[in-house]
Amino acid sequence: MDASARQVIAGTAKAHAHDYYLSALLAPRDVRDDLLVLAAFEGELDRIPAQVSEPLVSEIRLQWWRDWIEAIAPGTNSGNPLADALAAVVLRHGLDKADLCASVDARSELDESWQRLPLLQIARSRYLARDAAGMHRAAILLGAIERTERHEGLRNAGLALSYARMALATRAGLGHGTGLLLDLKSELQQARHNLMAARADLPGWSRSLRLAALPLALVEPYLRACESGVAASQDGREVDPASAILPLSRVWRLWWFAKTGRL
Repeated sequence: MDASARQVIAGTAKAHAHDYYLSALLAPRDVRDDLLVLAAFEGELDRIPAQVSEPLVSEIRLQWWRDWIEAIAPGTNSGNPLADALAAVVLRHGLDKADLCASVDARSELDESWQRLPLLQIARSRYLARDAAGMHRAAILLGAIERTERHEGLRNAGLALSYARMALATRAGLGHGTGLLLDLKSELQQARHNLMAARADLPGWSRSLRLAALPLALVEPYLRACESGVAASQDGREVDPASAILPLSRVWRLWWFAKTGRL
């Protein structure tokens, strides 16, 4: 990756996937750039529906990513620094294209395949394709798991983070007509349930596995921010998770979890 592409990719990761950006910086040097690419990819997928108010326009942009992922092959080039870097990572590490496309689908508001599932199952299925899938890919890059392995602890960690982030968004909307108290209660319960399950599994985790799931260290402070009202929005807009924890505390929690395995 050349310097200009790295700058674009690091900027996207920092702006739209801050937790994964910091986690990548704490990873070994030989996989740091590849983890930044994965962080930027997740951030870009989150950015699209957040910044595009019309679902159809958002879907067009998401479809571009689906088409590109399916077209990835040696020698292909899109001219998009992030897309080309993602292709290189996919080919270098043998990442599953279907899993990547599922992560794109999880951001879609028009994907009818989700509508056939019960509401709680829809949320779980979408979240498994977001943070849990991102942590799984990071674990492959770090050599913590095999490509075809499914690690239950990573699934719990990813679900805990996804539910905590959704709780932040719901908490921000309370009182502004964009959130429901019952939704918040359910999201907090699901986040804590999955956090407890992940905690129980931690003693058996290797350092590489912890590095793949570093944002798990931020779930508890996210939940406390929701419960204390720190995450409340004054104007009805979604609260950026990056603002729910002091910057120094965020970095310290990630570093401490990486070093000690304790949350």
